[in-house]
Amino acid sequence: MRRSISVFIFFALPLTLLTALFFSACAKNVPLPDTVDEDITAALQEERAGASLRKSDREMTRKEESNWIAMIMSIHRRLDMQEQKRTLSAEELFEIKRRLNRFAQQSYDYYTSLPSHLEIDLNRLTVRIDRALIELNQTHEKQYAGIIEVPIEREYSLSDFSFRWPVFEPRITCGYGPRIHPITGKPSFHDAIDITGSTGELVLAAERGRVVYTGRKTNAGNLVILDHGNGYRTYYAHLNDFLTVRGMLITKGQPLGTIGSTGRSTGPHLHFKISLNGNSVNPLELLAQP
Repeated sequence: MRRSISVFIFFALPLTLLTALFFSACAKNVPLPDTVDEDITAALQEERAGASLRKSDREMTRKEESNWIAMIMSIHRRLDMQEQKRTLSAEELFEIKRRLNRFAQQSYDYYTSLPSHLEIDLNRLTVRIDRALIELNQTHEKQYAGIIEVPIEREYSLSDFSFRWPVFEPRITCGYGPRIHPITGKPSFHDAIDITGSTGELVLAAERGRVVYTGRKTNAGNLVILDHGNGYRTYYAHLNDFLTVRGMLITKGQPLGTIGSTGRSTGPHLHFKISLNGNSVNPLELLAQP
């Protein structure tokens, strides 16, 4: 009996230890979810929780609606005058956009929804400001006119639904799929693409849609999420600045923010992700040729 126990210890125990070590080594090589993806999941949970809290029965009154329209027309007149005098500057446009966004955010937070015609008028104004911003970016002056689509005025079908690159001159530094995380040094699954750029470069909406999240997360930094309908969403992380607000309708090609290095980042770049029905998709399979 003692001999059989000794034989078991001599042969079986080392085999058990080797098996445990093997599976432990395999586990270490299994790609873990990317840290930015964890933040995106948390942001979506916040968005769902916030949507239920924001539900109210308050509708915009006619007087409040008239005040909104008067403000939109006032900004249009100001832009008309400054365009004629050629005194528009990027700094002033950014400031107009930020003030407009703050007012829009208050409205989206307060009312059940904005009247559809008011949303269209607001979208037209933001498109005008954004086109002027892109035109003032001399590097891309010749191509600015075709970047932003016409404002949203109808429902779109899948047949005219496609994604554009979210930056002017895309240079990918990290593709979609398994990788060694540049900060943790561990295997992880990168469910997006990283596009390098300089701090302050415009980040554009890849498709028309509605902003469902803007906020700052530990790993993702400044993050914008767009819902495009048809099950598609796009995600823009590590932004330096926001140029939109949650709730706003966005036209394809409109600036959402600027490239930055917020959150856990090794340098200025855009973390760009596309999901379909909650599952990540390789962006390179859906983006048009740059």
